[in-house]
Amino acid sequence: MMLVVTLPLSATKRARQFALKAKKAGAKLLEIRGDITPNVKAFDSSLPILVSPRGAGLGFIRRFKPSYVDLDTAECLLLRSLPIRVKVILSLHDYKSTPALTALKNIVQKMYSLKPWMIKLATVVNDYDDVLKLWNLQELLNKKSIRSTVSGMGEKAHLLRVTSPIRNELTYTFLDGTEPSAIGQLPLSFYRLLPQARTCLPARQAPALFGIIGGNQIVSSLSPVIHNTLFRKHKINALYSCFPTENFKKTIKILQKIGVQGFSVTAPFKREAFAMAKKHDAITRRLGVANTLVKSGTGFRAFNTDVYGIQKGYPELKKAKDIAILGAGGALPSAIIAIRRLNTNASITIFARNTKKAKAALQKFCVSIEPMCYVASFKSDAVICAVSEDVSLPVPKPSSKSAVAIDLRYGKITSFMRDAGKLGYRVCDGMPMLVNQAQKQFQHFTSSLHGK
Repeated sequence: MMLVVTLPLSATKRARQFALKAKKAGAKLLEIRGDITPNVKAFDSSLPILVSPRGAGLGFIRRFKPSYVDLDTAECLLLRSLPIRVKVILSLHDYKSTPALTALKNIVQKMYSLKPWMIKLATVVNDYDDVLKLWNLQELLNKKSIRSTVSGMGEKAHLLRVTSPIRNELTYTFLDGTEPSAIGQLPLSFYRLLPQARTCLPARQAPALFGIIGGNQIVSSLSPVIHNTLFRKHKINALYSCFPTENFKKTIKILQKIGVQGFSVTAPFKREAFAMAKKHDAITRRLGVANTLVKSGTGFRAFNTDVYGIQKGYPELKKAKDIAILGAGGALPSAIIAIRRLNTNASITIFARNTKKAKAALQKFCVSIEPMCYVASFKSDAVICAVSEDVSLPVPKPSSKSAVAIDLRYGKITSFMRDAGKLGYRVCDGMPMLVNQAQKQFQHFTSSLHGK
């Protein structure tokens, strides 16, 4: 796995130290770009240097005595002046779109005729049709044994980035705490979770593909880290990606062509996931929503792992007598079922901003529904925040020193968590739910690989 780290602007004056840090982190090449660090001085690098002049000219290349030189298609005239032993990479960058596949093939043919060491294509990915084009192009290049790197720029190119080490000659990355050199680049620490050896040999079985699909908010999801860690720990040949989208059905259809076998599903697509599946587990049938899809024959089987995540993640709910839930968000039905499984005698009161809507959605559950403005006069052993946005909410008074406040969101201290903490609650975020529901999803994903 050839990981390339680009020298960031912030390290211009400490390039030597940065190269050493990158090497210790697992990088194999240090890229120096003329458009990012044009003023960096020559230095003794502990890593082989790849120079990408990007308009900086021949003098910039010669300054570093590189092992590799990456020339954009507009810089081909520099080929004649490069040292004989330098490995030449010819690159195409399209910062607006991804050309049609036929156009990409023609571009590759012209680049290959110049006999470079490697061909590199990086285009902006605007939708999953673009992902499919680049995926098919890389498949073609690998079948023809053409040394190449094909990557996408943008948040929807995550799958191309995740699979890069096993499909591309070079994988471009960055160190944690520094800036990426392209939109959608993944940190080097992420790649340490993945299989270490690159091979495109037909004899090697391609990894099974899974991922999380949802709105744009999922680009900050920890699910790829959790699932890829589990795959690595259990030595399973699989990778997990991230699929932010506005069009659930179209995206699923395209990703099936690529070979994605299962999905974690989050807002706003859980009802669409339920409708798409041909088979359902008992909880999804009861709720009419699904957060997990796994390939089953020619269709999908739907599961709900949110209930399991809440049930296993918050055992303190077993002892709570009076439980308040703020908001009527998508995770609310799962939270109610999980509480009932833990504690059949608990009294559950939902405080909603729209009580009419909440009553219609929760008519099958035996819970009390009150306006949000009544919260302040309520006392609870446990309070759960099921509101998706971070807004200031009234919080009930804790009934004891052991009362717990649970925010089903994770990743930051929310207004709810701060306010609940000030009142004396023991505060928890959504991480226990996330980790436990992911472990259950992992079981569904891996069972599907064994035909179960």
